[in-house]
Amino acid sequence: QGEARLRELFENATDMMYSTDIEGNFRSVNKAFQYTTGYGREELLHMNLRDLVFPHDREEIDRILLSRLGGADRSIDEVVLRHRDGRKIYAEVSNRLVFEGGKPSIIQGIARDVTERKLLEAQLRQSQKMEAVGTLAGGIAHDFNNLLTGILGFADLLKARPGDREKTLEAAEIIQKAA
Repeated sequence: QGEARLRELFENATDMMYSTDIEGNFRSVNKAFQYTTGYGREELLHMNLRDLVFPHDREEIDRILLSRLGGADRSIDEVVLRHRDGRKIYAEVSNRLVFEGGKPSIIQGIARDVTERKLLEAQLRQSQKMEAVGTLAGGIAHDFNNLLTGILGFADLLKARPGDREKTLEAAEIIQKAA
């Protein structure tokens, strides 16, 4: 009964759960793993962890596997998985090495799909950048307006000045048009 309950927990967990041999070949995957990656159970059981990442991310998977084999404690690693249709799945992965007979034999892992959170974080960063640009532009416009106010004020004073009225007005008009 205990084993049946554990199997049910494994299968129905909302996070991706899996086990691999020490080379990264899948030995078990739950329904969430299948749903999140788009692959069926039988397909996954004939795949390696490296098959689920983009080629440029394979070194990261190797680093994680080697760190576990090297005795590193459990940690949460962020990886980018490749869905069957090619889109990116951002995942936080926690795994541990299991020993049998004193030798490493299985890596057990739990992964959480954080793609939506990553996309929202990116949108927030973009929004903050745009807000900063808007604030900067507003500040520049305010400073520029202050300069123009001074220029236009002096042009008005120049117009009101006695003397060669025609040249003074012409100079003031040029200043005002330029401003």
